[in-house]
Amino acid sequence: MTTVIAFVAGALVNFSIFRFWAWRHTLVREAGALGRDFARYSAVAVVTALIAAAATTFAGRYADHAGFSSAQRSLLIDVCYFGVFGVMFILKFFILNRFVFNARQRPDTSRDQVENTTSA
Repeated sequence: MTTVIAFVAGALVNFSIFRFWAWRHTLVREAGALGRDFARYSAVAVVTALIAAAATTFAGRYADHAGFSSAQRSLLIDVCYFGVFGVMFILKFFILNRFVFNARQRPDTSRDQVENTTSA
């Protein structure tokens, strides 16, 4: 139960950092999208955790079947765990950018922030 609570707490912090800092979404302009973004982010986070759990379970079973020592087993599981999260770190960026926080559908506010100094 403690693991689930820690996972949820970490996911909430990461969601907030990603949405409001990295992707620069705001509550005022995009309040309606908050629930949608959170649901999509949660799905990505849970799938990532399930992939890591499956990969490390498989690695542990393989190590047991192959007769690895305790140290070798631990090393294999650690490498597998960090390998999954290394690959998912890169893959998650593309998923978050394209499907979760969907930068393409956001209005371009950069022109609103710069005064028009060009004469017509």
